Amino acid sequence: MHINPRHPFGDPAGHFIGDGAEQFADRGDADLFIPLAAEEDDLVAGLTVFLAETGVVPVLVASGERNGRLAEAIFTAAPELRNRIEVREGSDFGEIEQRIEELKPDMLIGSSKGYKLARSLGVPLVRCGFPVHDRLGAQRIRLLGYGGTQQLFDRIVNALLEAKQEHSDIGYSYL
Repeated sequence: MHINPRHPFGDPAGHFIGDGAEQFADRGDADLFIPLAAEEDDLVAGLTVFLAETGVVPVLVASGERNGRLAEAIFTAAPELRNRIEVREGSDFGEIEQRIEELKPDMLIGSSKGYKLARSLGVPLVRCGFPVHDRLGAQRIRLLGYGGTQQLFDRIVNALLEAKQEHSDIGYSYL
């Protein structure tokens, strides 16, 4: 995803990532990446549209399903994302790992399967989807409705704040 550093939640009018490799070469803004290698197109599409509504544009979204409906679902709900994001169907973390490493993201959003990759990249992983097997209480992580959406938004923002604090030379106590 591209986030405009001048706007706390991104700027849809900023730089976008499309399907061509040449478009990935010159990125001035921070990249935020959503890999969801779940078998759930509905979850991937919903998260992508939710993030777009907050001004964040994912650079890559992926699902394990091969029904050909993921891109259609995303672009129907958020037509402004057309030609700005890379959508992959029938993928798992193993298949998209190299692409993720090329993108050098600031964050991953996905299942616990993304932990090893997030750690190797030194970026936070916001756990979402199935399986989340490395967190106590993961079965109670809410995603639905206003409450679930607000909790997800808080988890995303807090993960970004924590990463900023951890990489700061002065050790922020206030941001």
